[in-house]
Amino acid sequence: MHSKTIVETVMHPLHQYSAVGEDERVDRALELLSTAVLTGKMPHLMVIGKDRHANETIRGFVSPCDIVFGVAGHVLRGSERVGPIFWEGLLENEAPEAFSKRVSEIMAPVSVCAGSSQNILEAIFLLNKHRASFMPVVRRTEVVGVIHLDDILKVLVGMASRKKP
Repeated sequence: MHSKTIVETVMHPLHQYSAVGEDERVDRALELLSTAVLTGKMPHLMVIGKDRHANETIRGFVSPCDIVFGVAGHVLRGSERVGPIFWEGLLENEAPEAFSKRVSEIMAPVSVCAGSSQNILEAIFLLNKHRASFMPVVRRTEVVGVIHLDDILKVLVGMASRKKP
């Protein structure tokens, strides 16, 4: 399967994302994520930090999943053995401490990038190899967007619908 589709034609441009600093707190990320959803932006936050030369860079992403499991994760550890017997009120008691964590503690770090002119199959290969569900898209040295598995799924759905008689 070799597609003529290139990454840039299916990615989401950066302006569709809100950003949060890697040293900001989880409650700030939750606030920004909520606002992003209400204003029609992507339901993921770019996590911005500084590289060794003090240049701003995308360090990772925070998704709704990262927020939920970042807040409730330590409560769930060990629950396989005891189950939800003693959970009443536990989330409400534990959440304030979890909200004060740094965003960098719960984010999904960037592990791979795709080139904007790469073939969509190359993007699938990279996502699979790195077990990622999305990755930044770069043109030369500049990040220009993000491609998600959902974007690739839409391409595949389009291919399948064209094949039907």
